[in-house]
Amino acid sequence: MKAGKTVMHLLFAMVLAVSVSAVGTSEAASVSVDQKSTVHHGTKVSFETHSAECGVCHAKRFAEWRFAAGSDMKTVGVGSYHAIGSTEPMYTSMLGMMDQSMHEFCQGCHQGGNALVVADKVNDIPASRPANPEEGTNCLSCHFDGKKIVGGKDLMDPVFCAACHNEKMGMMSTYVEWLNEYKGGKTCQQCHMEDGNHVFLGYNSPSFIKKAIAISEPVVPETISAGAIFDIGFTLTNNGVGHSVPEELIRSMRAKVSIKDVSGQEIFSQETVYYKRHSFFGENPADTVVIKAGETKQVSIPGVVIASAGIYTVSVELLQDSNRLNSAFNTTAFMGSTYKTIIVQ
Repeated sequence: MKAGKTVMHLLFAMVLAVSVSAVGTSEAASVSVDQKSTVHHGTKVSFETHSAECGVCHAKRFAEWRFAAGSDMKTVGVGSYHAIGSTEPMYTSMLGMMDQSMHEFCQGCHQGGNALVVADKVNDIPASRPANPEEGTNCLSCHFDGKKIVGGKDLMDPVFCAACHNEKMGMMSTYVEWLNEYKGGKTCQQCHMEDGNHVFLGYNSPSFIKKAIAISEPVVPETISAGAIFDIGFTLTNNGVGHSVPEELIRSMRAKVSIKDVSGQEIFSQETVYYKRHSFFGENPADTVVIKAGETKQVSIPGVVIASAGIYTVSVELLQDSNRLNSAFNTTAFMGSTYKTIIVQ
Protein backbone atom coordinates (compact mmCIF):
# COMPACT_ATOMS: atom_id res chain seq x y z
CA MET A 1 0.00 0.00 0.00
CA LYS A 2 2.77 2.42 0.96
CA ALA A 3 4.61 1.69 -2.32
CA GLY A 4 1.42 2.26 -4.28
CA LYS A 5 0.89 5.63 -2.64
CA THR A 6 4.47 6.63 -3.43
CA VAL A 7 3.96 5.75 -7.09
CA MET A 8 0.76 7.84 -7.15
CA HIS A 9 2.61 10.71 -5.52
CA LEU A 10 5.27 10.56 -8.25
CA LEU A 11 2.60 10.26 -10.94
CA PHE A 12 1.01 13.44 -9.63
CA ALA A 13 4.30 15.29 -9.86
CA MET A 14 4.98 14.11 -13.42
CA VAL A 15 1.48 14.75 -14.74
CA LEU A 16 1.37 18.17 -13.14
CA ALA A 17 4.64 19.04 -14.86
CA VAL A 18 3.19 18.03 -18.23
CA SER A 19 -0.06 19.92 -17.57
CA VAL A 20 1.69 23.14 -16.65
CA SER A 21 4.09 22.85 -19.56
CA ALA A 22 1.10 22.60 -21.87
CA VAL A 23 -0.05 26.09 -20.93
CA GLY A 24 3.43 27.62 -21.00
CA THR A 25 6.03 28.06 -18.31
CA SER A 26 3.04 29.01 -16.12
CA GLU A 27 0.65 31.85 -15.67
CA ALA A 28 2.93 33.04 -12.89
CA ALA A 29 5.69 33.88 -15.33
CA SER A 30 3.63 36.66 -16.89
CA VAL A 31 2.98 38.39 -13.55
CA SER A 32 6.43 39.58 -12.55
CA VAL A 33 7.52 40.82 -9.16
CA ASP A 34 7.97 44.59 -9.23
CA GLN A 35 11.29 45.33 -7.55
CA LYS A 36 10.41 48.97 -6.76
CA SER A 37 10.31 50.20 -3.21
CA THR A 38 8.44 52.68 -1.06
CA VAL A 39 8.88 54.39 2.27
CA HIS A 40 6.29 53.42 4.85
CA HIS A 41 6.30 55.44 8.08
CA GLY A 42 9.98 56.16 7.65
CA THR A 43 10.97 52.59 6.74
CA LYS A 44 12.05 51.60 3.24
CA VAL A 45 10.01 48.64 2.01
CA SER A 46 10.65 46.42 -1.00
CA PHE A 47 10.22 42.76 -1.89
CA GLU A 48 13.58 42.17 -0.21
CA THR A 49 12.23 43.37 3.14
CA HIS A 50 12.14 40.72 5.86
CA SER A 51 8.77 40.26 7.53
CA ALA A 52 10.44 40.71 10.91
CA GLU A 53 10.97 44.35 9.96
CA CYS A 54 7.18 44.68 9.62
CA GLY A 55 6.89 43.05 13.02
CA VAL A 56 8.64 45.96 14.71
CA CYS A 57 5.42 47.97 14.42
CA HIS A 58 2.93 45.16 13.76
CA ALA A 59 4.09 42.86 16.55
CA LYS A 60 0.80 41.01 17.17
CA ARG A 61 0.10 40.26 13.50
CA PHE A 62 3.71 39.27 12.91
CA ALA A 63 3.61 36.82 15.85
CA GLU A 64 0.37 35.32 14.53
CA TRP A 65 1.83 34.87 11.05
CA ARG A 66 5.32 33.78 12.09
CA PHE A 67 4.49 31.58 15.09
CA ALA A 68 0.70 30.94 14.88
CA ALA A 69 0.66 32.74 18.23
CA GLY A 70 -2.54 32.77 20.26
CA SER A 71 -4.09 29.86 18.38
CA ASP A 72 -4.59 26.13 18.88
CA MET A 73 -2.94 25.34 15.55
CA LYS A 74 -0.83 22.20 15.48
CA THR A 75 1.99 24.38 14.15
CA VAL A 76 2.08 26.81 17.11
CA GLY A 77 5.68 27.92 17.58
CA VAL A 78 6.54 26.80 14.05
CA GLY A 79 4.34 29.18 12.10
CA SER A 80 1.09 29.73 10.28
CA TYR A 81 0.70 27.79 7.06
CA HIS A 82 1.41 30.98 5.13
CA ALA A 83 4.70 31.39 6.99
CA ILE A 84 5.86 27.78 6.49
CA GLY A 85 4.42 27.41 3.00
CA SER A 86 7.85 27.06 1.39
CA THR A 87 9.49 24.94 4.10
CA GLU A 88 6.72 22.55 5.16
CA PRO A 89 7.96 18.94 4.64
CA MET A 90 5.13 17.72 2.40
CA TYR A 91 5.63 20.64 0.02
CA THR A 92 9.41 20.39 -0.12
CA SER A 93 9.17 16.65 -0.74
CA MET A 94 6.81 17.10 -3.67
CA LEU A 95 8.90 19.95 -5.07
CA GLY A 96 11.96 17.70 -4.99
CA MET A 97 10.16 15.15 -7.16
CA MET A 98 9.35 17.67 -9.86
CA ASP A 99 11.39 18.84 -12.81
CA GLN A 100 13.14 22.16 -12.19
CA SER A 101 10.90 23.79 -14.80
CA MET A 102 7.91 23.15 -12.51
CA HIS A 103 9.31 24.98 -9.51
CA GLU A 104 8.23 28.47 -10.59
CA PHE A 105 4.60 27.38 -10.79
CA CYS A 106 4.57 25.94 -7.28
CA GLN A 107 6.65 28.74 -5.79
CA GLY A 108 4.20 31.32 -7.13
CA CYS A 109 2.02 30.62 -4.10
CA HIS A 110 4.31 28.78 -1.68
CA GLN A 111 6.94 31.49 -2.04
CA GLY A 112 4.45 34.17 -2.96
CA GLY A 113 5.40 37.27 -4.86
CA ASN A 114 3.09 40.15 -5.73
CA ALA A 115 -0.47 38.85 -5.41
CA LEU A 116 -1.91 42.34 -5.80
CA VAL A 117 -0.86 42.71 -9.44
CA VAL A 118 -2.36 39.41 -10.64
CA ALA A 119 -5.03 40.67 -13.04
CA ASP A 120 -7.07 37.47 -13.34
CA LYS A 121 -6.94 36.17 -9.80
CA VAL A 122 -9.53 33.46 -10.47
CA ASN A 123 -7.37 31.73 -13.07
CA ASP A 124 -3.78 32.91 -12.64
CA ILE A 125 -1.27 32.90 -9.80
CA PRO A 126 1.52 35.28 -8.71
CA ALA A 127 5.14 35.00 -9.72
CA SER A 128 7.46 33.66 -7.06
CA ARG A 129 9.42 35.99 -4.80
CA PRO A 130 13.21 35.49 -5.15
CA ALA A 131 14.09 37.23 -1.87
CA ASN A 132 13.68 35.54 1.51
CA PRO A 133 12.23 32.29 0.11
CA GLU A 134 12.14 30.74 3.59
CA GLU A 135 9.31 33.11 4.54
CA GLY A 136 6.69 31.38 2.39
CA THR A 137 3.79 33.74 1.76
CA ASN A 138 5.02 36.72 3.71
CA CYS A 139 3.84 40.24 4.53
CA LEU A 140 4.94 41.63 1.16
CA SER A 141 3.06 38.94 -0.81
CA CYS A 142 -0.26 40.45 0.23
CA HIS A 143 0.50 43.97 1.44
CA PHE A 144 2.95 45.46 -1.10
CA ASP A 145 2.08 46.11 -4.74
CA GLY A 146 5.53 47.32 -5.75
CA LYS A 147 4.64 50.96 -5.17
CA LYS A 148 2.79 51.24 -1.87
CA ILE A 149 1.66 49.34 1.21
CA VAL A 150 -1.91 48.04 0.90
CA GLY A 151 -4.16 46.94 3.76
CA GLY A 152 -7.57 47.13 5.40
CA LYS A 153 -10.59 47.34 3.14
CA ASP A 154 -8.45 47.03 0.00
CA LEU A 155 -7.78 43.38 0.90
CA MET A 156 -11.27 42.37 2.05
CA ASP A 157 -12.61 41.23 -1.33
CA PRO A 158 -12.61 37.39 -1.39
CA VAL A 159 -11.31 37.43 -4.97
CA PHE A 160 -7.96 38.56 -3.57
CA CYS A 161 -7.60 35.15 -1.91
CA ALA A 162 -8.32 33.51 -5.28
CA ALA A 163 -4.84 34.53 -6.46
CA CYS A 164 -3.54 31.42 -4.68
CA HIS A 165 -6.71 29.55 -3.72
CA ASN A 166 -8.06 29.16 -7.25
CA GLU A 167 -6.53 28.47 -10.66
CA LYS A 168 -7.68 27.13 -13.99
CA MET A 169 -5.96 23.73 -13.92
CA GLY A 170 -8.24 22.45 -11.17
CA MET A 171 -5.56 22.06 -8.53
CA MET A 172 -7.40 24.54 -6.33
CA SER A 173 -11.01 25.70 -6.77
CA THR A 174 -11.84 27.07 -3.33
CA TYR A 175 -12.86 30.55 -4.46
CA VAL A 176 -15.16 29.29 -7.24
CA GLU A 177 -16.81 26.89 -4.79
CA TRP A 178 -17.41 29.75 -2.37
CA LEU A 179 -18.78 31.93 -5.15
CA ASN A 180 -21.14 29.33 -6.62
CA GLU A 181 -22.22 27.25 -3.62
CA TYR A 182 -21.99 29.21 -0.40
CA LYS A 183 -25.05 31.16 0.80
CA GLY A 184 -23.93 31.96 4.33
CA GLY A 185 -22.96 35.57 3.73
CA LYS A 186 -19.39 35.40 5.06
CA THR A 187 -16.19 36.07 3.15
CA CYS A 188 -12.94 34.10 3.23
CA GLN A 189 -11.44 36.74 5.49
CA GLN A 190 -14.37 36.75 7.91
CA CYS A 191 -14.00 33.01 8.50
CA HIS A 192 -10.25 32.47 8.30
CA MET A 193 -9.05 35.87 9.58
CA GLU A 194 -11.67 36.69 12.23
CA ASP A 195 -10.88 40.01 13.93
CA GLY A 196 -7.99 40.45 11.52
CA ASN A 197 -5.93 37.53 12.87
CA HIS A 198 -3.00 36.45 10.70
CA VAL A 199 -2.93 32.81 11.82
CA PHE A 200 -5.25 31.90 8.92
CA LEU A 201 -7.20 29.25 10.81
CA GLY A 202 -8.11 26.10 8.94
CA TYR A 203 -7.49 22.37 8.88
CA ASN A 204 -4.74 22.49 11.50
CA SER A 205 -6.88 24.19 14.15
CA PRO A 206 -8.82 21.57 16.17
CA SER A 207 -11.39 24.10 17.40
CA PHE A 208 -11.89 25.55 13.92
CA ILE A 209 -12.30 22.31 12.01
CA LYS A 210 -14.89 20.99 14.48
CA LYS A 211 -17.25 23.75 13.31
CA ALA A 212 -17.21 22.51 9.72
CA ILE A 213 -19.64 19.57 9.59
CA ALA A 214 -22.68 18.84 11.76
CA ILE A 215 -23.04 15.12 12.48
CA SER A 216 -26.44 13.74 13.41
CA GLU A 217 -26.96 11.06 16.03
CA PRO A 218 -26.94 7.55 14.54
CA VAL A 219 -30.41 6.28 13.60
CA VAL A 220 -31.19 2.60 14.20
CA PRO A 221 -34.41 0.53 14.44
CA GLU A 222 -36.29 0.74 17.73
CA THR A 223 -35.99 -3.03 18.17
CA ILE A 224 -32.83 -4.93 17.28
CA SER A 225 -32.57 -8.70 17.65
CA ALA A 226 -29.33 -10.63 18.00
CA GLY A 227 -28.32 -12.09 14.63
CA ALA A 228 -30.80 -9.94 12.70
CA ILE A 229 -29.72 -7.57 9.91
CA PHE A 230 -30.32 -3.83 10.39
CA ASP A 231 -29.15 -0.52 8.94
CA ILE A 232 -27.48 2.47 10.58
CA GLY A 233 -28.22 5.92 9.20
CA PHE A 234 -26.93 9.43 9.88
CA THR A 235 -26.48 12.78 8.17
CA LEU A 236 -23.49 15.03 7.56
CA THR A 237 -24.29 18.72 7.00
CA ASN A 238 -21.78 21.28 5.78
CA ASN A 239 -23.16 24.29 7.61
CA GLY A 240 -19.88 25.73 8.83
CA VAL A 241 -17.71 26.02 5.72
CA GLY A 242 -17.91 28.29 2.68
CA HIS A 243 -16.58 25.65 0.30
CA SER A 244 -16.51 21.88 -0.20
CA VAL A 245 -15.15 19.51 2.43
CA PRO A 246 -12.60 18.18 1.89
CA GLU A 247 -11.27 21.21 0.06
CA GLU A 248 -7.87 20.20 -1.32
CA LEU A 249 -7.16 17.46 -3.83
CA ILE A 250 -4.86 15.43 -1.62
CA ARG A 251 -7.10 15.53 1.46
CA SER A 252 -9.77 12.99 2.33
CA MET A 253 -12.53 12.86 4.94
CA ARG A 254 -13.66 9.64 6.64
CA ALA A 255 -16.98 9.07 8.38
CA LYS A 256 -16.30 6.07 10.60
CA VAL A 257 -19.21 4.12 12.08
CA SER A 258 -18.31 1.71 14.86
CA ILE A 259 -20.11 -0.44 17.42
CA LYS A 260 -18.56 -1.30 20.79
CA ASP A 261 -19.77 -3.56 23.56
CA VAL A 262 -19.84 -2.64 27.26
CA SER A 263 -16.18 -3.58 27.65
CA GLY A 264 -15.17 -1.17 24.89
CA GLN A 265 -14.38 -3.93 22.42
CA GLU A 266 -15.10 -2.86 18.84
CA ILE A 267 -17.26 -5.45 17.10
CA PHE A 268 -18.10 -3.51 13.93
CA SER A 269 -16.44 -0.74 11.93
CA GLN A 270 -17.04 0.76 8.50
CA GLU A 271 -15.88 3.98 6.84
CA THR A 272 -17.39 6.19 4.14
CA VAL A 273 -14.67 8.19 2.42
CA TYR A 274 -14.99 11.57 0.71
CA TYR A 275 -12.40 13.18 -1.55
CA LYS A 276 -11.95 15.03 -4.83
CA ARG A 277 -10.87 13.02 -7.85
CA HIS A 278 -8.63 14.45 -10.55
CA SER A 279 -7.15 13.18 -13.81
CA PHE A 280 -3.72 14.11 -12.39
CA PHE A 281 -4.00 10.96 -10.30
CA GLY A 282 -5.53 8.82 -13.04
CA GLU A 283 -8.95 9.39 -11.48
CA ASN A 284 -12.28 10.37 -12.98
CA PRO A 285 -13.38 13.80 -11.69
CA ALA A 286 -17.00 12.66 -12.12
CA ASP A 287 -16.40 10.24 -9.23
CA THR A 288 -15.68 13.09 -6.81
CA VAL A 289 -17.60 12.78 -3.54
CA VAL A 290 -17.44 15.81 -1.26
CA ILE A 291 -19.90 17.72 0.89
CA LYS A 292 -20.58 21.07 -0.72
CA ALA A 293 -21.30 24.24 1.20
CA GLY A 294 -24.80 24.01 2.67
CA GLU A 295 -25.25 20.39 1.55
CA THR A 296 -26.55 17.52 3.69
CA LYS A 297 -25.43 13.98 2.91
CA GLN A 298 -27.70 11.10 3.93
CA VAL A 299 -25.44 8.19 4.85
CA SER A 300 -26.64 4.61 5.22
CA ILE A 301 -24.64 1.63 6.51
CA PRO A 302 -26.63 -1.47 5.49
CA GLY A 303 -26.33 -5.09 6.51
CA VAL A 304 -25.16 -4.65 10.09
CA VAL A 305 -25.41 -7.71 12.35
CA ILE A 306 -24.75 -8.01 16.08
CA ALA A 307 -24.46 -11.66 17.07
CA SER A 308 -25.14 -11.48 20.81
CA ALA A 309 -27.73 -9.76 23.00
CA GLY A 310 -26.49 -6.94 25.19
CA ILE A 311 -25.89 -3.20 25.45
CA TYR A 312 -23.81 -1.54 22.76
CA THR A 313 -22.69 1.93 21.72
CA VAL A 314 -22.96 3.08 18.10
CA SER A 315 -20.68 5.98 17.21
CA VAL A 316 -20.08 8.16 14.17
CA GLU A 317 -16.63 9.75 14.08
CA LEU A 318 -15.56 12.25 11.43
CA LEU A 319 -11.87 12.46 10.54
CA GLN A 320 -9.95 14.38 7.89
CA ASP A 321 -6.59 13.27 6.50
CA SER A 322 -4.19 15.88 5.16
CA ASN A 323 -2.52 13.60 2.60
CA ARG A 324 -4.28 10.61 1.07
CA LEU A 325 -1.39 10.02 -1.34
CA ASN A 326 1.55 9.66 1.01
CA SER A 327 1.04 8.42 4.55
CA ALA A 328 4.52 9.60 5.56
CA PHE A 329 3.26 13.20 5.45
CA ASN A 330 -0.30 12.59 6.59
CA THR A 331 -1.84 14.07 9.71
CA THR A 332 -5.38 13.31 10.85
CA ALA A 333 -7.75 15.92 12.25
CA PHE A 334 -10.70 14.99 14.47
CA MET A 335 -13.84 16.80 13.25
CA GLY A 336 -16.43 15.55 15.72
CA SER A 337 -18.50 12.54 16.79
CA THR A 338 -21.95 11.45 17.92
CA TYR A 339 -23.12 8.41 19.89
CA LYS A 340 -26.17 6.28 20.57
CA THR A 341 -26.63 3.49 23.12
CA ILE A 342 -28.68 0.51 21.89
CA ILE A 343 -30.06 -2.65 23.45
CA VAL A 344 -29.87 -5.84 21.42
CA GLN A 345 -32.41 -8.46 22.50
